[in-house]
Formats: sequence, C-alpha cells, structure tokens
Amino acid sequence: MAKKKIKSKRNHSVVLTGLLDSGEKTVMECFDEGDVIYNLEEILSAFDGKNVSIIVRETNELESV
Repeated sequence: MAKKKIKSKRNHSVVLTGLLDSGEKTVMECFDEGDVIYNLEEILSAFDGKNVSIIVRETNELESV
C-alpha cells in the first residue's frame, strides 16, 4: 500500500516591514507617532536549529507617468 503524503502543515512565520540595518541587525518600522525597532537576532533565535526558508524583498513605489 502506498504511503499517504500529508498536505496539512503548521506554519510559524514572522513578517517584518521596514528599514533594514544589517550592521545593527535590526528592522525599523516608521510611524507618525514614532519608530518601532525589531531585533533580528532575537527574532531569529526562535528558529535556531530549525529547517527554514528566508526571503528578503525590497519594494519600491512606481512613478506615475
């Protein structure tokens, strides 16, 4: 009998949006009321020793014509 491939999964993810400072290992999200700074080392430590995929994406606004 063929082994069933289970499609159901549990996903643990973190999405950060803001200005990356690779030297300080932070991401800063800017608001009118003030900035919020996230520590990448602290966030990544939750995934230490786990099999992960990492995507870094830069988004730029389009200029109107």
